[in-house]
Amino acid sequence: MAAVSRELIYWPRGKEYSVAWILSINVYFVIAGWRGPHQPLLVTDSLPASAVGRSAFVLLLLVLGALLFWGHVRLQFLTWKTACRPVFTTFIALFGAYLLLWSAMAVLRGRVVPTAVPEWLVTTEEAANALAGFVAVLLVTSIWKTEDPGVSNVRLERQTVLEKLPLLDNDMSEGDFDSLASAVEALPVSLGSLRPRLQFNSDIKLAAQWQGAAEELAKIIPGKSLGQILAIPGAGWKNALEKLAKEQV
Repeated sequence: MAAVSRELIYWPRGKEYSVAWILSINVYFVIAGWRGPHQPLLVTDSLPASAVGRSAFVLLLLVLGALLFWGHVRLQFLTWKTACRPVFTTFIALFGAYLLLWSAMAVLRGRVVPTAVPEWLVTTEEAANALAGFVAVLLVTSIWKTEDPGVSNVRLERQTVLEKLPLLDNDMSEGDFDSLASAVEALPVSLGSLRPRLQFNSDIKLAAQWQGAAEELAKIIPGKSLGQILAIPGAGWKNALEKLAKEQV
């Protein structure tokens, strides 16, 4: 169970980030859960009159919240494909916990009276207010500050290799070749230092594949001139390029 949760839920690895990340979110949840149902952010008149309209409004707020959360934690992952599942499940878990707290406080404060049959106008109004509070805290970037494991450097170096290497089949300039050689030399080192700091197996396996491809290229390109590289058959670097271009293992 713990192994599954580690693959589904994101949290910062460094203690100085994870402690602050978890505590700040929980403290906000308690404060907002206590005060929010007493003084909701959205008044009834500002919401659509029908349950369908309010449901659509809740959905739009949910999408906005998911996009904001994606922006906070996306850079912890190598590609959007490896990020989608843990980012989605973490967002749902956070919002689910927040909505439960909000609902409990709303009942305790008498704003909502539980009934056998849900009153959709009231339910969607409370969900909209809960989401509005959640979106508000997502806008406070300092709460969601996370440790940078070095993903940005790897992504930039890999992108340079993916863009410049195919130019070997065309007219590559000396400037492009210098950029390519620098990126090829740096990428294996960056990936080697990044892998121990990655949290999810999907990223760890992908980083291992990229590192293997980058090391193959590092044996071919750095230390040679453009003319020497052009004289080498392209099959070797093309195979490595295919491995490096993969977005998911």
